[in-house]
Order: sequence, then C-alpha cells, then structure tokens
Amino acid sequence: NIHFWPLRRVPRQSEYCFAQGCGVGHLLAGEERFRVFWSDDDDMVWYEILSVSKPAHFLARLARPIVENRQKKFQVESAASLTRALAKHDV
Repeated sequence: NIHFWPLRRVPRQSEYCFAQGCGVGHLLAGEERFRVFWSDDDDMVWYEILSVSKPAHFLARLARPIVENRQKKFQVESAASLTRALAKHDV
C-alpha cells in the first residue's frame, strides 16, 4: 500500500511533499517522504528525503547493513537526478 499526502503550503514557503509507506508483507516497515520547498528567507530551493524504516522480516534484519547502504545510495542518486533535470531546463 502506498499513501500519498497532498501538496501543502507553509507560511513563507512554497512546498511540495509526498510520502509513501510500505505495505503488508514488505521486508521493511516504514515510510519515505520527499519534499521540495523554496524558502524566501534565503531564496533557496531545498530537496529533502526522509526515510524511516525497520526490519519487518528476519531476512531484512540479516541484511540491515546492505539495506542502509542502499537507502543512502538512493538518496545521493535521487538528489543527483533532480540536479540533472533542473540543469536541462535551465531553471
């Protein structure tokens, strides 16, 4: 099951945020949140990924170091992908 939270506005910021959670039977229990926002305090656009998870299966417990490494790698690759996409559009 994937759950999405809608666009929301925060005072003095423009923000887009969505999250997804792990469904029943998944090796991990948790969720990921992706957030892009512009802060008029410093006129910067920020990209944030928050991942909260714990093993929900014994195999995930055994592979915890690998799982954590893959999560960190995804965060780096995701930020790089967003940077490339923005560069193409000359924003």
